[in-house]
Amino acid sequence: MMAAAADNSPLNKIPPDIEKHRQLCFALDTPVQFTTAVFEKYWPFVDNVWSMHQRHHEPAQNGIKKEYGACRLYRRANRAHAAKRAKKQREGTGTCPAKFRVTVYPDGLRVLERNGDEKHSHTLDYIDSIKRCSFLRSMPLDNFFKGWEAAGIMAYLRDNSHTPDGRDILKDAGGLYLTRKEVLNVIQGAVKKAHKGQDLTTVKTNTNHSPYAATKAATHSHSPTRKIS
Repeated sequence: MMAAAADNSPLNKIPPDIEKHRQLCFALDTPVQFTTAVFEKYWPFVDNVWSMHQRHHEPAQNGIKKEYGACRLYRRANRAHAAKRAKKQREGTGTCPAKFRVTVYPDGLRVLERNGDEKHSHTLDYIDSIKRCSFLRSMPLDNFFKGWEAAGIMAYLRDNSHTPDGRDILKDAGGLYLTRKEVLNVIQGAVKKAHKGQDLTTVKTNTNHSPYAATKAATHSHSPTRKIS
């Protein structure tokens, strides 16, 4: 019998339909509408794909505001390197021409749509393999994992028995390539920030030896990697 995730588990914060919405927001074959609350709910799962450009927003007209951005792999055109760039795009790496805009209406409705005809030069899986969304980066710092070791956190997140239907919801959220090292870096970064200027060798942490703490080798080998050329 499968054991559902605890009520306060960060896995429960992942929307059940996240795979569908991530794909819709990645492709933008048609405009996607969100209320303010729903936009804030789903955006942290696709901000590894799209980057908002802070300096290219139009002034609001009749209460309607437009915000612009582009793919994380977007680079401005450079004719001198056009051939080389095109070759990289065909290989699924390098630059990406995809851009987007968000139209914000007075009632809070947001419409996310492609800005121009250019599509991504890569897949969603590819961008997931080289960059993590902010939701995934924040998971190791959730209070649920307070005191846990990185290996234990990864083992818990990889254990599909914590989802009601046994599916890999971490993968659906873009976490297929998340590694123990990344989780450890997030934790260490938080410790350094909390104890800025202090000798970290003197900082004591309480480690909760969870049922998953002794699975470092299995967790590390379970995480696929993607070589970036």
